[in-house]
Parts: sequence; C-alpha cells; structure tokens
Amino acid sequence: MTETGKLYHRSHEFHPKGVPVQQQLHDEWTLDLAPVFSRVEREDGFIVFSKPDLEIWAVVYCEQPFDSEAAVRSYLAWRNPDESDVSFRPNSEGISGRAFLTSTTEGERFLAVAASLGRIIELDFRFQDKSAVETAVSIWHTLQHSPPAWVKQCSHVEPPLSGLREALERGTNIEAAIDDVLDREQTATATAVLLESVRCESATVRQASCDAFAILDDATEEVTDALRERLKDDVIQVRASAAEALLDLGAPAESVVPSLIEGLQKREAPLPIGEDRIQGVCGYLCVPDRYHAARILSAVGEAARPARDALLEHQLDESGDVRLQVAEALLNLGEPLENVLPPLRDGLHNPDLSHRERMRIAQSLLEHGESHNDVLPTVIEVLGKTTDDSARVEALEVLGQIGHSNRELIEAFLIELSSDADEETGHSIQNTLKHLREPDQERS
Repeated sequence: MTETGKLYHRSHEFHPKGVPVQQQLHDEWTLDLAPVFSRVEREDGFIVFSKPDLEIWAVVYCEQPFDSEAAVRSYLAWRNPDESDVSFRPNSEGISGRAFLTSTTEGERFLAVAASLGRIIELDFRFQDKSAVETAVSIWHTLQHSPPAWVKQCSHVEPPLSGLREALERGTNIEAAIDDVLDREQTATATAVLLESVRCESATVRQASCDAFAILDDATEEVTDALRERLKDDVIQVRASAAEALLDLGAPAESVVPSLIEGLQKREAPLPIGEDRIQGVCGYLCVPDRYHAARILSAVGEAARPARDALLEHQLDESGDVRLQVAEALLNLGEPLENVLPPLRDGLHNPDLSHRERMRIAQSLLEHGESHNDVLPTVIEVLGKTTDDSARVEALEVLGQIGHSNRELIEAFLIELSSDADEETGHSIQNTLKHLREPDQERS
C-alpha cells in the first residue's frame, strides 16, 4: 500500500500476530482474525470486530446483481471514493473486490468492498496508525464466501433466479417469486434449486422451499419424497409447511398427522408472560413452534382423530393461539362445546396471555355462543389498558360483533376512548360506531 492509498500486489504475505481463526461475518461470509479481536453485533446491522489499534465494521447488502463486477462498480459509483485502486480481484469463489484508503479527522480508514452471487460486503477498517494498513489488507485477503449449492444453482442459469433466492432466504414473497419463474418458463430449473434448498441448514429456507413446492403444484415423486422427508424436520414450523404442501398436492391427510402429533408434543422453552409476547418493532406475537402443528391439525377434520389425546393435553396451553387451534380441531372431531369452551374462558381472563391473544379468544367464544355479558367486561378492560394497536383493533372488532344488546354502554365508552386515540384506533372506533348505528340509519 503506497502513501496515496493505491493497492498493489506484494511478493510476500503478511499475517496478523497470533493464530488466526475463522470468524463469521454474515451467513456464508468469513474472515480469518486473531483471537484478540472482540465481536459485537449492532442493532443497525453492522458487526464490529475490534482490538486496541484496529476496528473492522462489516455489513452485507442484499438484492444486488449476480454479476460481481457489475455489483461492485455500481456500489463504488454510489460511494464515490476520492481514491481507489484500479483493478478487480476475482477468485475461484466468484468474488470481485476493490479497496481504497481514506483519511478522516478521526484517523485512517481502509474501506474494502467485495461482491458475490447477489451480495455485497463492506469492510470498513478504522485505525490511527498507517502501519495498520498492512494488517487490514492481509485480513481483507482472507475474506471467503462459501454459499450453499442451491444459491450457486440460482446463479448458473440465465437469467439468474435472483428473485427466488431472495424469497427463499427471507421466507417472504414466495408466490411472487414462483410467478416470475413460471412467466420465464424456468420451472425445471427452479424445481432443481428447491430440491436442494429444501435440505438447507437454514430453517427459513427449508420452510420457504416447502411453500414454493405447493405453489409450483408439482406432485412428482421426487418432490413429494422431499416433502415427506421434511415431515421429520427438527423445526415444527418446517414440518407444518411440508404437511401443508403435501395436502395441497393431494396427499391423504392421514399421512401427515403422525408427524404433527410429534410436533404438538415437542417440549419447548416457556413463552414470555403477557405483553412481553409482543416482540420487535413490528409487534409480532410470539407463538411456540407447536402452534403450527395445531394449525394444520385444526384443518384436516376427522383425519386428526389419532391426535385427539394430544389435543386434549393442550387445551390449557400457555399460548392462547394454540388453545384456539386445539379447540377448533376438537370441535371438528365432534367434541362437545361444554368440554371445549372452559379452557377458552380461562384464557380470556388469564393475565399470562397477551391482550391480543385474549381478544382472539373473546371473538371465538362469541362465535360459539358465549354470553355477551361474560365477554364485554374483559374487552372494555383491554381497550382501556392495552398499548398494542393490534389488540385494540381486535377488541373493537369484538365490540362490533357483540352487537346492539349493550349499545348505549358501548357507544359511550367508545366516544370517551376516541378523545385521545391515535389515527388507526380512531378509524377503527368510527367503524365500530357506524356498525352499531346501522339499524337506526336503516329505519330512518
């Protein structure tokens, strides 16, 4: 490395002090670092490795071109560095890299960029002494990308199956990705990718692969055998997706029930209590894996008969959503209401359940004939206390479902609640009031 920051090939290789060990940056990306480096994962997506005289800030950008050189050139055009080397550095893994050195008031920075198969990784080396540049360069040259076989398969076709790759890794937008595959007439290639990805180490990818098979509507023996293998998956959510795909492809419901019984009975860590079950910035409700087994069992009717004993054991499950699916499955098997509703009544009043779960239980109780007067006090209590927007909306839906037997009380309560409600809640309140007043409007 010269004083101008240009990167040149060296006749010898520099190694940091200590025996380097492979450190994971992101999924399949690794660096060789001395044990003295600490590792911190930040909320903004960066992973920071540090020792007293050097910090490495790493971040990966997704949804990039599969052409590595094009991806790096596009990235550098966005970054627009003042100085950079002029040559790309391809290797056997298809990585292209480029590096440049910048000076800041806080010290020196060596920013390295590499791309491979739709991903860009940025390594920002920060240090005070320019002598650390050689250490930074040597570390950068240990960067490796070892993607799974199915990702490589996505890149070996034209056009690359980049949309399918993103959908499988994220576990979202599967239907749109398969629609794109069908439009491009790449069904055979996509099927080959899915047969590989359904065995991936990532549970998200395995589950998404099962979902994709169902959308492709491919009931060939090779596909159904791969899905049956996933009925033994350690992750119950994957089992449930495999079962659902097999059912969609015409497999008899009886063939998936044994796997789901095992899933329902799997021991899991306890759930958080109450509102602590609402997690993340998006407010996801935390549910146990067995919920997904119960969900499928509730949809297969009489075929779930062998699961009756296991279902009865979970009537008082700690998860309100599991209780609801178990109740539905038992009712489908002909279990009397007097045996099914008591655990739901318990859940309605159980403070260990989240407000959202309790409102879902309230709605189910009303659908099965529970007295409005037995449900209304809890609904009003939740509306007055909850900070969960989804629970508030569901509670308002329950009030609308209760109807007009307590209309004056409900109207007065909603009008008072609307005085300091946010926009979304206010809209739901107005819809509920409109629903309650519909008979008066019809008479007029």
